[in-house]
Amino acid sequence: MPKKISHSKNTEPLLLLDIHHSGYFGWGVWVSPEAIEHWTAETVERLIRYPHYKMGLNLGAHTYENNPEFARRIRGWMALFPDRFFVTGGDYAQPTACVRSGESNLRHLLIGWEEIRRRLGIRVDIWTVSEPGNFAQLPQILKDLGYRGALLRIHGPGQLGSPVPTSDSASVWWTGPDSTKILAVPEYSGDRLQKGDACTYSMWIMTRYKNPRAKRGNYTLDDLWNWKIAQERKGILPVVMSKDDDHNNQFTNNNLCMDSGHALAADTENDPRFRWVTAEELFEAVPAPQCSLAADPNLFETRVSSFCDYGFMGNRDWVADHRAEADLRMGDFSGALAAALVGDFSCEKEMREAWKIHLGAQNHDVSLKSLSAVMYHLQYEASRMARGVSGRILRAIAGQIETGDGSGAVIVWNPLAFQRKEYATVILPKEMASGAALYLDETQVPWEVVSEEAENVEMGFVAEVLSLGYQSYAVRSGLQAEARCAARVEGRTITTPHFSVTFGTRGGIDGLVPKGSEQSVVVPGTVGLSGDIAGERVRSEGNLDIEVGEVSVLARESGWLGKFHRFEITYRVVPDVSYITVHVRIWPEFVEGTPGAPGRAGDPGEKVRFVATLNLGLGPVRCVRQQPLLIWEYDPSLSPVFAALEWVDYEGTDLGLAVLNDGAIGQRVDRGASEVGVILLSGGVSDYHGDLALMPHRNDWQGATVHEAGQCFGSPLKGILEASHPGRLPKRFSLASVAPRNVTLSSVFRQRGKTYARVWEHSGQSARVQFSRDGVSLKAERVSLRLRKCAGDNTLEPRKIGVFRIG
Repeated sequence: MPKKISHSKNTEPLLLLDIHHSGYFGWGVWVSPEAIEHWTAETVERLIRYPHYKMGLNLGAHTYENNPEFARRIRGWMALFPDRFFVTGGDYAQPTACVRSGESNLRHLLIGWEEIRRRLGIRVDIWTVSEPGNFAQLPQILKDLGYRGALLRIHGPGQLGSPVPTSDSASVWWTGPDSTKILAVPEYSGDRLQKGDACTYSMWIMTRYKNPRAKRGNYTLDDLWNWKIAQERKGILPVVMSKDDDHNNQFTNNNLCMDSGHALAADTENDPRFRWVTAEELFEAVPAPQCSLAADPNLFETRVSSFCDYGFMGNRDWVADHRAEADLRMGDFSGALAAALVGDFSCEKEMREAWKIHLGAQNHDVSLKSLSAVMYHLQYEASRMARGVSGRILRAIAGQIETGDGSGAVIVWNPLAFQRKEYATVILPKEMASGAALYLDETQVPWEVVSEEAENVEMGFVAEVLSLGYQSYAVRSGLQAEARCAARVEGRTITTPHFSVTFGTRGGIDGLVPKGSEQSVVVPGTVGLSGDIAGERVRSEGNLDIEVGEVSVLARESGWLGKFHRFEITYRVVPDVSYITVHVRIWPEFVEGTPGAPGRAGDPGEKVRFVATLNLGLGPVRCVRQQPLLIWEYDPSLSPVFAALEWVDYEGTDLGLAVLNDGAIGQRVDRGASEVGVILLSGGVSDYHGDLALMPHRNDWQGATVHEAGQCFGSPLKGILEASHPGRLPKRFSLASVAPRNVTLSSVFRQRGKTYARVWEHSGQSARVQFSRDGVSLKAERVSLRLRKCAGDNTLEPRKIGVFRIG
């Protein structure tokens, strides 16, 4: 720790750091580009009026990209004030990072940094924490990308949904889960506004300086100095007071940032107690760190409703984001597959634009309730572009596959880096499906009707597909041989090679027993829907119907959820699949003679959840969840509400229950009653549809391959119909297999005419990464995140992220 000093003799000035944080989204929403440019230009006038004043920008790279004239003016200001005007940050669109995928977060920084270099001609090397733009793997990513420092002082002390680690130190080594460290200036303990607080906090003082209209405001220079003395008493030297926030006057909440900024710049002009600094000067002024500060994976959450609270509008933000990203990854995968089989399709530029639209939709303000329609539009457009790329490429590949001499073929694609045997679906013309059978070579494969429309039918079957590859099935005329699902059905109990499940007489689940055990992981009668609708505490209970198909068994539960809403829960059990898929539908329905509107879910009160109570016989339960590029144990004593990107596992001594999700990322666990649940929705209820899965298992999450199951559920197998024809390509193919099992593929993609695989180690054990095809090793060269040559070999250290050029 820095040496404590005598405050009575101290003349060390308080360092003031002013960074302007806002953004123009280029799609005509939130604020106009003219407004952002006007506010910035008005702030730049302080540089002209007050030679001691300095300012920075953290606008998000999409702002500079979408407004070239504004970028030109910024370059001019940097040339005019080379030592007083600076740019920090580097992300593309200031995302809600802790609840977005690791791949998206990486691309925010990769694309953002490159766009800033291209538009402004500078290389940003100091990262400043954004509103909710934080996740635990940042230290190693920033270090790899060439950043020299991180400013961890959040833009607003009132942002309870944007926590950062704190330390009463002038500087720290910010250390990630993989042990990578980077120099950082931390937020000091206690420097965050809590609801109802009357005392002053750093950024609040700066943005409410000389503002008598603010509820807590009208601060003076003495307030700034007294705050500085309070930090010095903790042993901090030098002390920095920083603002990274919007710089316009916001009259609706009496936050007159612009007026307060003008006054603060003017009043400090001749006061030696204060010194304005740039981000670069700050990092030169702080001493070498004497302590480390962990990037605690359990700290980063987004629980505040202003950042799209879990369950808001039925999780449509997260679901749309999750499904759009699945389309984007399929687009990238198809480009890499084509390069190996039929030649380069030159789709890099198109996919880059699709990714940027997707990243723009992840901006924390676009995800706000008032802009959700814009988010849907952007995610739809990103999906449309990505599906256009993958559709065009996969059709070209399919046209050269040997598909036989039947009436057609179904080709199933697997974008994941391990072989899969799962339930797959394909859309066929109704006439073809009614009089045809499916074959793998000469073996008939049972299939069943999943859904029907006027002219088409969706068929489901169990497909087995190689890693990062495809499998072709023949469709031949003739009736399908009589088939019945291989699961054993006895009354309300369904048994598979993985588990047995017993449904209740009035719905719900009475028993969920993993193979090899006699103990249920859940308490009878506790599985179902629970929450508040229209101010009434509700619980699902309904009629149960079990239907045995050719491939799967469906258990449908339906009934009333409170006075105004009906529900239907459809459980699908497939013998070859280790989890039960669960589709939930909730919709309002007026009953004759019942007055009033249906009301809102979880307002006030608990959000509607899909819940289960864990069997106390499981023993002490660990809660393990997936985060961006990381798997980490969560401590529910911190908060019962938390996020899990694709899965969360509640594991006891020998048994556990994993809950997989398709975008419903919000989880809640009640330690007292051992009740766990997925947050489905809050707010208005129109017609809700959502998907999740239950996976009972033996052993821990690694032994039970929960992580692989979560990836599979989030990226289901889908097939396309292709005509029968000869071809030069085989009926099955794998681009590559990735080993060992503790390595997760984040993305396989093409860039600058080469194929790359981005991976991360997820178990906390080092891994010697190997890529192979048909048992033959593939050449793999380790590169940096920017795809430059680096000194590393194929060894991936615990929880490290790595990129390899394949072939």
